[in-house]
Amino acid sequence: WEWVPGQNVPVQYLPLQPRARAGLIFASYRTSGEHRAFLPPHDDIFLRLGRTGFVVGEDQLPSIQSVR
Repeated sequence: WEWVPGQNVPVQYLPLQPRARAGLIFASYRTSGEHRAFLPPHDDIFLRLGRTGFVVGEDQLPSIQSVR
């Protein structure tokens, strides 16, 4: 998939095999920083893409983990 900041995306269900060890989110921003996050493989997450970075959380509270 390819998503852009401001785009509303319906909930995505990605079934993983029991042996999955992690998930990875990577965003190619033009600002400095790694712009990636490693995720527990079997937890639900919330992802918000911004202009200069993204936020990953376990719910819709954007202050859980800010990645820039």
